[in-house]
Amino acid sequence: STFTNDKADPYRERELQCIADAIHGEARGESEEGKLFVGRVILTRVREGYGQNYCSVVHARRQFAPKKTRSKVALKAAMKAEKLGPNG
Repeated sequence: STFTNDKADPYRERELQCIADAIHGEARGESEEGKLFVGRVILTRVREGYGQNYCSVVHARRQFAPKKTRSKVALKAAMKAEKLGPNG
């Protein structure tokens, strides 16, 4: 499991991986602030009803260019964006 907690939630893990893939595809060369911005856009879109969950927003037609990744940097940014919330 990617997560360090004892109660790994496969659904949450998949959802965070979708955010990480979007961050990697859209902002992999950007600062942490740029990475967090991409993550927060996804959170905002879910909150505003543009998708039922993170993955549906990330994979919506012509919205993001996700790149499958196991980047710890992208995953860390995804988790931080989720913790900060849409308004960061």
